[in-house]
Amino acid sequence: MADMEPVRDGVFWSKKLLTEWVGAMIVTGAGEEQPLIYATGQIAALLKMTEEALWAQAETDYLSLVVPEDREMVRQEIREQLQQQRHFGLEYRLKQADGGMIWVSDQGTLVEEDGQLVYIRLLIEVTKRRQQHELLLRRAKMDALTELYNRGSIEAEIDDYLKHCAGRSLSALFILDMDNFKKVNDLYGHQAGDKVLVDLAYILQSSFRSGDIVGRLGGDEFLVLMKAVRDREGVVRKACQLCRTVKEQFDSEYVDAELSVSIGIVLIGECAAIGFDEAYRAADQALYGAKLQGKNGWWLCETHGGSCDVTC
Repeated sequence: MADMEPVRDGVFWSKKLLTEWVGAMIVTGAGEEQPLIYATGQIAALLKMTEEALWAQAETDYLSLVVPEDREMVRQEIREQLQQQRHFGLEYRLKQADGGMIWVSDQGTLVEEDGQLVYIRLLIEVTKRRQQHELLLRRAKMDALTELYNRGSIEAEIDDYLKHCAGRSLSALFILDMDNFKKVNDLYGHQAGDKVLVDLAYILQSSFRSGDIVGRLGGDEFLVLMKAVRDREGVVRKACQLCRTVKEQFDSEYVDAELSVSIGIVLIGECAAIGFDEAYRAADQALYGAKLQGKNGWWLCETHGGSCDVTC
């Protein structure tokens, strides 16, 4: 707060906040701890608590109302913004008495009241806007048909993992391609083709762990990064299981299409330092091998310090 004079007319700013915006107004201390000095009734209503409960919790530190994960960020943001100006603005989450949570926009000003520096703050709930924003971000990352990661998102997710985590443990990249998928569209129609892709997406989500990365590259091609695998045998078992499950799932309903899946796998060793592009090329090479050997099967490629050796 060096080289910055606080606004001295706190009453003026209080009235300005109350008359120009609609929200909950609070006044807090301006130190590392920010004791609650004043609050309008709206803040208790937002947090679904009585005013008595509000003061009992926040009188010594308003930030006790902030979800623990956001508290240090709030302190840091206010500190940094006040180095340049006497106002600050940020968004964070507050806890509600019933266990819920809301997002608020906190617009504050540093003022001096009776010789004490305080923050006069306007809190406006922005939960719906934040939820809509997060929904739009999610939609931008997801494939509309299968609700898996789309091509751009899964490439970015896998590349980030390989750069930061892959060298610590063994991992496996799977490329899966539906055999004879065109027959489904030709014999049963495009709606049936869409249903096959949705069903395959469900099989993949059910077959892999929640922490693994699953996505659709486009068409009938899917990509999975299996993290922290124990050994090569476990990867092979997973590939065999997928081939069996896909065959059993679609044989009865689309018998004339003869649907199956071919899988190319690259096993990324603990000492390998490769990015997404190299891993993808290796897995794609393995997929080509699986197709050559007659479909409904898998082919595996291993990385050793960044180089790839094809093994069956």
